[in-house]
Amino acid sequence: MVHRSHLGCRFVVLPEENLGLMPQPLPPAVILAAGQGHRLLERSGGRTKPLTPVLGVSLLERTVQSCRTAGMTEGFVVVGYRHELLRPAVAALAARYAMDLQVVHNPVWEAGNGTSALAVAPYLARPFVLMMCDHVFTPALLHPLLAAEDGSDVCRLAIDRGIRRIFDLPDATKVCLDGQHITAIGKELKTFDAIDTGFFLCRPRLFPALEQAQSHGDSSLSGGMRRLIADRALYAVDIGPHFWSDVDTPASLVYTEQRLQAVLETPASPVAYAEAIAYLQDADPVMARIIAHCGPCTFQPHGLAPFVMLCRSVIYQQLSGKAASTIMARFLGLYAQEAPTPETLLDSSEETLRGVGLSRQKIASLYDLATKSHHGTLHLDALSSSDDAEVIVQLTQVKGIGRWTAEMFLMFALGRLDVFPVADLGIRKAIQRAYGYKSLPAPVTMQRHARKWAPYRSLATWYLWRSLDVPALNPGHNEENNHTT
Repeated sequence: MVHRSHLGCRFVVLPEENLGLMPQPLPPAVILAAGQGHRLLERSGGRTKPLTPVLGVSLLERTVQSCRTAGMTEGFVVVGYRHELLRPAVAALAARYAMDLQVVHNPVWEAGNGTSALAVAPYLARPFVLMMCDHVFTPALLHPLLAAEDGSDVCRLAIDRGIRRIFDLPDATKVCLDGQHITAIGKELKTFDAIDTGFFLCRPRLFPALEQAQSHGDSSLSGGMRRLIADRALYAVDIGPHFWSDVDTPASLVYTEQRLQAVLETPASPVAYAEAIAYLQDADPVMARIIAHCGPCTFQPHGLAPFVMLCRSVIYQQLSGKAASTIMARFLGLYAQEAPTPETLLDSSEETLRGVGLSRQKIASLYDLATKSHHGTLHLDALSSSDDAEVIVQLTQVKGIGRWTAEMFLMFALGRLDVFPVADLGIRKAIQRAYGYKSLPAPVTMQRHARKWAPYRSLATWYLWRSLDVPALNPGHNEENNHTT
């Protein structure tokens, strides 16, 4: 079943039969976010590690977002270093993503990450999903882990057999396997079968294992896992092709952003929109024919931070895709590996922005966007939880951003599924062609057709755009070829 999450993006809830004996709701997430991240401090501008941005979105937010998209509604965030900064960030994320997030302070976080996992012991007498805040991943990675639950009193580790794709193999935690049993774990293993991804489906038996390891001088999470291995109580779950990346150094951050960008640009699975496509086919025979000729829907939000996405929208206005892409790449290059922010854009001179190919008109729009975002006139953080009409009102107060740009933001930044850009020339041409009109249809005519496509007008819009590139879709084959505006 396809749902829309609190932030406007879609997520897919697995059918109950695909979750084995896993009870509903899904188990809570335990997110370890206590470490200092000293190897990343200089590259992150001195930010605490969980607040380090990856493509403009913090590590902590990416973790929470992925959990929520996978269907999880509850979590515990273990904090230590600069916990006073993380508490309000967690509270804001809980509100933004409609999750019940509880902060757990670990005062002895420096002793090892095993102490952070042990900090949640008083709160949990049920299964939970344990993960690291600095591991970026796609929500689908959690599905095989959740599906492996069968009621056994064991813990399970998500493993990656794709050893060649690991960025920093010497620093990775390796595992040895005997079937599904994990027989050894550690960074120094000379021979191994897979890589520890840092995602676990755990039961409370983990806590005494951590205590035993700690009593023998090992306060690491791996120390507790070795105790489980000795009891043959740690099983492996293969994640298959799903993406994850450990952000621990400046180099790994650059690598993660490159890989994540590629993942975000990969078309969505056709299965994700199956229910919506079936609805459109039943609602409108003409749309059904367009879908049949165009094939699976690969509509996909861009996954960029809201400010970056709006900058992109301004830059792409009235330019060919190739020219706009070149200018966008140069624009992003001004800010090294950091995503631009309102503050860094305002610090950029007009001469610098002209140097990447931006017109004075677009520079004025970008400055106005940055100024309103910086001063709070435009509340970017609130857009994900605002309704479509409010998003349009907020965005169109910016110079150079009209209703069409706001609608593109709704579709490609927030993933809203029921947007219909009635002023889009391509959509007007597509409707004229599909329904056999002699001239471009008037907005009232377009809206009449679009009513049949609600609540999936964004997907209908995507198919109409695609239909312009399909020669077989011509007015002579349409059922409504005698209409006029």
